[in-house]
Amino acid sequence: AAALRLAATWTSVGGTEQMRSCGPYHRSPKVALPDASASANTPRSDTIAVAAECAMTRVEYVEVTFSASHTYSGDLRVRLSSPNALQSELANERVCAGSGDACGAYSQWRFGSVRHLDEPPAGVWRLEVTDAQPGDSGVWQSWSLRLWGR
Repeated sequence: AAALRLAATWTSVGGTEQMRSCGPYHRSPKVALPDASASANTPRSDTIAVAAECAMTRVEYVEVTFSASHTYSGDLRVRLSSPNALQSELANERVCAGSGDACGAYSQWRFGSVRHLDEPPAGVWRLEVTDAQPGDSGVWQSWSLRLWGR
């Protein structure tokens, strides 16, 4: 009960300033993701440039929407790098129970990260996708980036 009373009068750290967003910025690289044994785990990458006109001075949250057709999506590793080279591991390879691709497809899969808190939004953001396990291949269809901040 004491926590609820305190929460009712709590002042937000963000103050009254409204959250802003930049984007979404869309890309459709349609890049082949060869099997790990064929590509020696070489990441495929694509970039989005966020202009200085982005109406915020610092990032609070990053949203990436990702699509890839792959015979076993659990093989994929997805990593976002900011203009300052700070990296967010959005997905790591994993084993999925069941038959076929029990992990499910990466179709407009939405990832989020707070790792880039207080970074400036402007610059080149890079997404890297790696097929990290042997036995399957696919195609990286598309991705988008939306930045939230103040």
